[in-house]
Amino acid sequence: MGGPIRFDGQVAVVTGAGRGLGRAHALELARRGAAVVVNDVDGDAAGRVAAEAVAGGGRAVASQHSVADPDEAPAVTTTALEAFGRLDVLVHNAGIVAHGWFEDLTLEKIDRVLDTDLRSAFLVAQPAWRTMKAQGYGRVVLTGSGSGMLGHQGTANYAAAKAGLFGLMRALAFEGEPHGIGVNMVLPMARTTIADGDPIPDFGQHRSAAVPERAAAAVAARSGVDANAAVVAFLASRHCQLSGEAVDVCFGRCARLFVGLTDGWLPAEPAGVTAEEVAAHLDVVRRTDRYRIPTSLFDEMGAVAARLAP
Repeated sequence: MGGPIRFDGQVAVVTGAGRGLGRAHALELARRGAAVVVNDVDGDAAGRVAAEAVAGGGRAVASQHSVADPDEAPAVTTTALEAFGRLDVLVHNAGIVAHGWFEDLTLEKIDRVLDTDLRSAFLVAQPAWRTMKAQGYGRVVLTGSGSGMLGHQGTANYAAAKAGLFGLMRALAFEGEPHGIGVNMVLPMARTTIADGDPIPDFGQHRSAAVPERAAAAVAARSGVDANAAVVAFLASRHCQLSGEAVDVCFGRCARLFVGLTDGWLPAEPAGVTAEEVAAHLDVVRRTDRYRIPTSLFDEMGAVAARLAP
């Protein structure tokens, strides 16, 4: 599908859109013709972004509903329906951090991050999903993180939440396919205020080791939000026929992140397999010269079955 990517006649909800990445997503969708519900628990920030979208010639309303509150989250979809009469796109960007070494994470920190970053996706997406399913079309873009899929220290609660969103994305992609609903994920990296006052332990040390001084200026210049917003705009559009995929953005580089399975070791009789045999075949289990990217659990099952009965 060629031509410019537009959202004329479509309605989008962007959560966590009061600043940073969410603001960029909301303004980009509005610029491309979408009517946008700018959602953020900071109502003043949401109002400013909505006003900015309108000043730029778009249509937008603000929503201050908390996507982490079961009583408030459905109102985000209601706002879209009442203001614009439909809902085509959900970009779930809302999230918080509460960093700390794993052994020091309190139950409050764990619950607060899981509620806002993972549970909220169920709360805000379910009512949107019902609307999209009824109309036979929709696009959902969830916001993951390299912290969850690739891992690093000091952010186990956030990583668990974001990895959980990947699993949700894969499940919803399977469920949405018969109903014209595409579900994908962006894993953004940009310079924002999300970690202000709550730094990741030892992050600077590891970052300095990973990014040499000679690349520091180039990296800094490429740490804005634009590439992330462009990826979201594509994934949220009719042009995007993908579903169940994740696009990682790092210093402007856009790359597919996927789960792959090696060919692995297929014992003749699994009932008698021992731990020692697993250890002896570990190189075959782990070798990556041959692998497949399954589209679902059933795809994996079918691949193994084909080896058993070619």
